[in-house]
Amino acid sequence: MSIAVNYLGRFSSTGGHGAGPFTTASMAPDPNSVLVAIVAAVGATNSENIVANLSLADSLSHVWTERASGHVDAWESGVKIFTAPNTPTTSFTLTADCGADNIHAYFIDVFSCTGQHATPTGATAAANDQAGDGAVSTTLSGAPATTSVVIAAMVNMLSASGFTGILHGTGWTEIADSAEDQWIALQSQTRTESTSTTVGWDDAYQGVGSSVGSGLVAVEIVAAAAVVPPFVTTVDVRRI
Repeated sequence: MSIAVNYLGRFSSTGGHGAGPFTTASMAPDPNSVLVAIVAAVGATNSENIVANLSLADSLSHVWTERASGHVDAWESGVKIFTAPNTPTTSFTLTADCGADNIHAYFIDVFSCTGQHATPTGATAAANDQAGDGAVSTTLSGAPATTSVVIAAMVNMLSASGFTGILHGTGWTEIADSAEDQWIALQSQTRTESTSTTVGWDDAYQGVGSSVGSGLVAVEIVAAAAVVPPFVTTVDVRRI
């Protein structure tokens, strides 16, 4: 059995958000799924503590668990991956909050995964203050199964205009890639059928201009074990 991934969308605040929570539009999950949320934020000044203060909640009171966190110290920006078990198909909204921190912008990507194991979270990866251009990678804490899906994201803190995108890693499928006002870029990608522990991007910054660095995160969602039918012996009663 393998994981089926349903991308529920990207949600972003306007620039100059300020203090206080950001709430997404409504979305509908798959039944009996595990939800994965990638949450990125950049401070409006260089004094925010996004790594410590960024939290996630929702309108259905799912229990969200932080799985990985990456950040860029120069002009505080960060990205986290959260997961939560889900049963209903009831629509819900997500709320990201950095408390009293002055936030320039939030980005949130949400996935609904089905076919998961009873303990669906496997290996994770995180890296801080990585190169802002060229090839960038980090390493998972263990080798994923070929039936798993690995969901990864990069936040890139931009320092000048001219950004045109983040190039996904070879063997990965890009899900979303966009920037806000040339200050913060978030890219997400997935990979299946691979046991490689390397989580990579071929180019962290495409275009002209420059970046001060990137933060990386990844999580493996583990598939349920295949059901093996019982061995049945057929007896020919005519020969008894």
